[in-house]
Amino acid sequence: MSVAVIDIAGKQFTVRVGTSFWVDRMTHAVGDVVALRRVVLFMVVYLRVQEHARAKKVLIFKKKRRHGYRRFKGFRADQTCVEIVALETKINKNLEEACPVGELSSPLEASLVPVVSESARDKKKPVRPKAEKAAPKEKKVEEKPKTQSVAKTSSAEQTKSAGAKKAKAATKKEK
Repeated sequence: MSVAVIDIAGKQFTVRVGTSFWVDRMTHAVGDVVALRRVVLFMVVYLRVQEHARAKKVLIFKKKRRHGYRRFKGFRADQTCVEIVALETKINKNLEEACPVGELSSPLEASLVPVVSESARDKKKPVRPKAEKAAPKEKKVEEKPKTQSVAKTSSAEQTKSAGAKKAKAATKKEK
């Protein structure tokens, strides 16, 4: 029985035909067969999407003692269950020439239609052109009418006057 090491979403799995396992969410519909080329050895791995589900909740709890700081958060990852349907060895080292998109080379592959050539993660999203920045708006400056303010005594003047009052009171006591 042949074994392959595949790479899905940055994680490596050792797989055999007939094994099923959970990976991060794939965009393919349930029942689709995907031809996976991100394989460590020169092989093409065919996997069938069985179901989409969510993982068990992971609880995150943060606390700082003596400060009353407590945070409680939960997280559930989206996952896909896949089953390995077939492993096909390619002698040619260039996989693009060995298994071009849409070409079926064996009767086994013909029974696995529709075949998707790349994983959804490898597809590049179209780049949206950046919008030009608008010119900054000018701020309206309104002149406020000047009001006559009442003259306030500074704190230094207040301390001088307070000191003078104390001195007068001291002189009155001496008399």
